[in-house]
Parts: sequence; C-alpha cells; structure tokens
Amino acid sequence: MALRSSLLHPETPQGFLLAAEERYFDAAELLTRGRTTGAIYLAGFVVEMVLKHAAFRLRGAGPGTAVGPLFGPAMKWAKKLIPTIDPERKHSLWSWAQFVRRTRRELGRPLAPDFDEALLRRVRRLHGNWSVDLRYCENVADMVDAKNVFEDVSWIRKHRSSPWR
Repeated sequence: MALRSSLLHPETPQGFLLAAEERYFDAAELLTRGRTTGAIYLAGFVVEMVLKHAAFRLRGAGPGTAVGPLFGPAMKWAKKLIPTIDPERKHSLWSWAQFVRRTRRELGRPLAPDFDEALLRRVRRLHGNWSVDLRYCENVADMVDAKNVFEDVSWIRKHRSSPWR
C-alpha cells in the first residue's frame, strides 16, 4: 500500500502531539548531521503542532476530535481577536501562540506572567527563524540559528502541557 493512502485519517489534537514528538527527534538527527535548514524546518513544525494542540484543546476539542472542521471557526475567532497578526496559511507560530494566550484569557485562565513572558520570548525568536517556506530552501541556516531554534523548541516541548491546563 502506498504511504499516501495511509495518511487519510483526520488530524486530531492527540495526533499533533504524537507527530510533534517524532518530528523533534527527526529534526535532532538532521541537526547532528549538520543539515541545519532541514532541522529548523522540522523543529518549527514541532512548535506549530504543540500550539495547535493547545489551541484546539482549549477550544473544547477532545484528544481524538477531528480538527479539520474546526480550523475555519478558529481562524474567524483569531481574525476577530488578533486581526493584526497574519496567520500565514495556518502556519504562523506567532499567531498560534497569541491564539492560545487570548483563549486562556477569555476563559479566565491567563498564563502565569513568568511563563507567558518566556513563551512569548521564545516564540518571537522562533518566528524570526522559522517559516513553512523553509521547505523550498537549500541548506542556508547556520549552526548558531539552528541551536537557538532547538533551545526554544526544546523549552516549548518540555512545557507542552502547560498552555491548556
């Protein structure tokens, strides 16, 4: 059976976390081989999936809920609450981080100030070093950028359960 046909299952919050774990170790392997741009590309997806998991769980999706139909309403809500942030075709790390923060505030459960500041600092730096468009780039990232990305991604991965508690 072709791999493509096995990918027809719906995206779910739990699936985001499982894939994030696998992509983290794939990215780490690329980094050890000096494939910095590929490592950054995959590492950025780790954060995107962790933030999407938090966003959909906060909006009431269960671990196994198909999120495909939920993207439209989520994007409408985000456009209303954070209209100045470009969602970058649903791939903006900055947009998803703001989505999580604003949703928590709306629910009366804002992030703790120290955690919120650390999350913003790391996502801001990641937003400057990662784009889904890296998929079209040759290996141009230097090791300093790649290590900064991994420092931020590792911190977010370590705290991945905090945003939706």
